[in-house]
Amino acid sequence: MALFTEEKVLSENQHEQLEINTMEIDEDFAFFFDNTKTANSAEYGEFLVCQGLKLDLDADDEEALVSSATPVSFIANTLLKNKVEEGGFLRGELYRVVKKWDKGQKFGDGRTAKGYGYDLFHLKAGDALAKQLAAHYKQALGGGVNLQERPVDEAPAAKAPSKPKPKVG
Repeated sequence: MALFTEEKVLSENQHEQLEINTMEIDEDFAFFFDNTKTANSAEYGEFLVCQGLKLDLDADDEEALVSSATPVSFIANTLLKNKVEEGGFLRGELYRVVKKWDKGQKFGDGRTAKGYGYDLFHLKAGDALAKQLAAHYKQALGGGVNLQERPVDEAPAAKAPSKPKPKVG
C-alpha cells in the first residue's frame, strides 16, 4: 500500500498570452477575471498581469460558454491597472474589453494618446455561471497546484518606510 500519490507540478505557463495592444480599434474580447500577478522586466520594471478565461460570447448556452472557455493572461496597461486598483475590475466577474485607441493616435482636438485606451463593460450574470467558470478555470490549470497568485480583493502587504541614511562628514 502506497503512503502517497504523486502529481507533477507544471512549470510552463498554461495561459494563452493575449496581446491586447495589437488588437484593432473596436476589437473586443470577453473575459472571466480570476486573479492578478505582478511580473518584472529589465525594460519595463514591474507590471500587472491579469489572468482568467477568454469567453466565446457566441456560445448557444451556459454549458457551451463554460466548456469553450480557455485560460488566458494579458498585461494590463495603466488604464486597466487603475480599474483593478479602483475596484472597477473585480475577481470572479465577467467583462468585455474593447480597444478604443492606439498609443500615439491623434484626436480631433489635436491631442496625442500617450497610451492605449480600452472600454470595460461588466457582463452581469448569475452567481451560478461565475462559480462554473471558476471551477472550469481551476480544472483547466490542473487543479491550481502551480499557481502563485494574489487575489485582487486582498490588499498587498504594506512596505515599511525606508529609514533615512545618516549624513557623513
